Amino acid sequence: MALVLSLFSTWIFAAAVGNPVLVSSTVGEVDGPVYTSRDLKLFYYLKGQKTVDSQSAQWVAYIDNFLIELAEIREGELFNLLSEVDTKKIDGIDKMKKMPGFADENYSIAEIQKMAAMEKRAAQMTEIKADTLKRDISDNEAKDYFEKNRAKFDQFGFEKFKDNIKTFLQQQELELKLSAWREILKKKYKVKNYFDLAK
Repeated sequence: MALVLSLFSTWIFAAAVGNPVLVSSTVGEVDGPVYTSRDLKLFYYLKGQKTVDSQSAQWVAYIDNFLIELAEIREGELFNLLSEVDTKKIDGIDKMKKMPGFADENYSIAEIQKMAAMEKRAAQMTEIKADTLKRDISDNEAKDYFEKNRAKFDQFGFEKFKDNIKTFLQQQELELKLSAWREILKKKYKVKNYFDLAK
C-alpha cells in the first residue's frame, strides 16, 4: 500500500487551463534514488530510441532496461571501473531534438548533460563486463552446432560457416551470461520497477 501511495503521490502535475496534466511519474528506484518517467525518456532519447507509451505492454520492460543500466553504473562505481566522460559535446543532439515528444519535455542543458554522462557510463560498464565474460568458441563446439543443425546449412560444408557459427555461439553465450549478471545486480542494488510491482 505504501508503494502504491508513493507511486501516485510523487506524480508531478502542471495546470493547463484549469485541468491537471500529468508531466512525470516515478517509475522506479536503484539503491535508494528514485527515477521518473522524465528521466527514463531522456535516457532513451540519448540512445536515439523513441519512447514507448506508458499504456503499452512494453512499458514495464522499458523501465526494467533503464533501471538495470543504472544498476550497472552503481557496480562500475563500486569497483572504480568507470572513467570520466565528457558531456560538453553530446553525440546526436540535433537528431534528438527532432524526435517526437522531445521538445515537449523542455529539458535543461544540465539535465541532458547529467543523463548523457549516465548513459555513457552504463555503456562503458556493459562493455567492461562483456569483455570479462566473452570467451572464444572452439572448432569442436562450432562443429557440434553445425552437425546438430545441418538442415540450416543446406549442402554446404562446415568450413564455409565455421566463423559465422563461432560468432553466433559466442554472442548467444555472452547474452545469457550478461542476463544472469543483470539479475544479480537487480537484487544487489534493490532495483524496483514501480509499474511492475503495481500489477
